Amino acid sequence: MKRLPSLRSQQDWTLSLGAAAFVALSLVCVLLAFLVARDLGSVSVRSKNDWHELDRFSSFSETVFGTR
Repeated sequence: MKRLPSLRSQQDWTLSLGAAAFVALSLVCVLLAFLVARDLGSVSVRSKNDWHELDRFSSFSETVFGTR
């Protein structure tokens, strides 16, 4: 039994389209992971700065008011 040439080209086209979709979705996932990691890093820096500010205010109130 002989194969039709158009059937083979249809399979190749479908495989190429599937591979391109997989690559595109993989890139989207990597981009989202990068954005989430970057946002978490900035939140961490802000939290650390807030803790330092709170600590500085606490030591200031100890000095001024003599409280702990």
